[in-house]
Amino acid sequence: MLSDTSMKYPLTPEQVSIANAPYTQPLMVLAPPGTGKTHTVVARILHLVEDQGLHPYELSVLCFSRAAVSEIMNRLRNLIQDAQVHDDLRFVSIRTFDSFATLLLLTSDPERNLSGTSYDQRIQMVVDTLLDPDSMESWIVSRYRHLIVDEVQDLVGVRARLVQVMLTRISGGFTLLGDPAQAIYGFAKGRDEQNLSSQELLEWVRRQEWIQGLLEKQLSENYRSTGKPAVLAQKARSIIQIEKNGDHSLMGMREILETLDGAGSAINPGEGIKKTPYDSVCILCRTNGEMLQLASLLSYRGIGYYIRPRPEDQGLPAWLGRVLGTYTDNHITLSEFKSRWCSLVGNTYQLEPDQAFRWLKRVEGRDTPDLEIRQLHLRLYRGARLPDEADAYLQPAVEKVSLSTIHAAKGREFEHVVVLKPCPQTSGDIDKAEEARVLYVAATRARKALSALDRDGLPAHIFTVACNNGRRRWIVALRQPGRYFMEIGRLGDVDILSPVSTWVHPDISSANKTQDFIWENILPGSLLYIYRTEGKRLFYRIRLHTSSGTDSPDLAQLSFSLTEDLKTVMNYLSRGRGFRYPVYWSTVRVAAVVTEILPPYPQNVHETFSTSGFCLGLRLRGMANISLE
Repeated sequence: MLSDTSMKYPLTPEQVSIANAPYTQPLMVLAPPGTGKTHTVVARILHLVEDQGLHPYELSVLCFSRAAVSEIMNRLRNLIQDAQVHDDLRFVSIRTFDSFATLLLLTSDPERNLSGTSYDQRIQMVVDTLLDPDSMESWIVSRYRHLIVDEVQDLVGVRARLVQVMLTRISGGFTLLGDPAQAIYGFAKGRDEQNLSSQELLEWVRRQEWIQGLLEKQLSENYRSTGKPAVLAQKARSIIQIEKNGDHSLMGMREILETLDGAGSAINPGEGIKKTPYDSVCILCRTNGEMLQLASLLSYRGIGYYIRPRPEDQGLPAWLGRVLGTYTDNHITLSEFKSRWCSLVGNTYQLEPDQAFRWLKRVEGRDTPDLEIRQLHLRLYRGARLPDEADAYLQPAVEKVSLSTIHAAKGREFEHVVVLKPCPQTSGDIDKAEEARVLYVAATRARKALSALDRDGLPAHIFTVACNNGRRRWIVALRQPGRYFMEIGRLGDVDILSPVSTWVHPDISSANKTQDFIWENILPGSLLYIYRTEGKRLFYRIRLHTSSGTDSPDLAQLSFSLTEDLKTVMNYLSRGRGFRYPVYWSTVRVAAVVTEILPPYPQNVHETFSTSGFCLGLRLRGMANISLE
């Protein structure tokens, strides 16, 4: 008999058997790429809340990426808007591991200061507190009656340990979904003996004596790929599953890549990349270095592209700075917030102002109808976070062609996938079975077309230079003597005060107009013009590139730490000989438009923004050309 959920949300029989399992059931699901895993997860949530009667706060969903969180939330939101399900479902906790850890730590201690702590450090803090059964964190987790974990095959180190400890604290069942054939994060386990690999976590789950016996299910039908990509995906899976020898499986995956249609070469990409008929094309590279090498070549040839966010990239959404940046009162009511939203944000986001206000209230933490802006600012400054689906890096880019590492594309799909052929030489100490799985992930991201890009012309030399602040910058050496590209896009490369500073914008009117310009004209992927200012000190200002056809003001300024890095790099490359700093760069693009959290009482910032503590800012990504000639 079909449940109410199955009737509202069509499912295949194998999906029904997973979605409709009781909330007390421990469940492990094998979910190969494109088999409707997200569809089944949404159905599982609906069944647990609507049919099993769980309160939304009694269910927790943990995802590996913000993109996965956003996709699940969007599907639930569409069902709510179509009046197919109750709007209480918007209260289900669907978060990445670091976001969940942040929320749990601040719920147990609202005054905790998490600024300066990394994702892994926050997760480890939660693991440590959950080991104490009498801790506040353990009590909060014990209220969950079901836990859903996505991409379980990629949980290693502290994330695997977090899931292990949570499974001993929750008061019901769980659903773990994954695919060992896509396990590509073994390198991230770390050296701590207490850390687990994904395989060790799954073996531990199978050994436990759960109140109800562990049930294992499988999704099998491919709904993502059609035509040749589907055939190749199935062939690739057979190799991964059948070949137990790493050398053989890697050789088999490389042979599959050799059969793909050609998309040109790194030095001369084909028309399918330069003038693509598809809405989304992603060029997948095995390593970050290869991706930056290819980005340098595309920049050199004037081909537009967008570098997809790294897993660690995050930022507050631009709508926050747009609504509150110029608001100078300390309290704002919901009606005032909605009024400013309508006039300043409009329909730019697929988000209702009521929902945005609820997110801000949850961070602010006061049990009052209005929002205290200084309290909100303090919490965000100390490391609190909005839900993952609000992240600035989820905004769509202006370019159809994107570059990504295979790891960063995990869980994503694109109409056309172009795989940069792997380096023919591999070092003897690599895990060849995992290398084969990495190529399998690349081969299963395509919906309509899958092709390969030859390595011909790829710059032969890429290296890093140690800078004075302890960071390292990637440098690509082109084949032309004295021509290099330097990586731009590290955290802190843009001065966060500069978009509203008095040294960039002498008067408040100029700062306000620039904030409007950023909101109205800048999108992820927008090409920038970065130029060196006149004067004794080395400064670089940022404008929108003139190719946009729009006259641009100075949007922001590169940070002092980046210019110091540039000095270090130039001295290293020139080997002490004389050189001239670049006059301008026109190969760097916008990675995200974000809301900057200004420090308390900042100097040299226009009063409106120093009062609110928020303004619009930029994150960059790209390769900046350097010439020693």
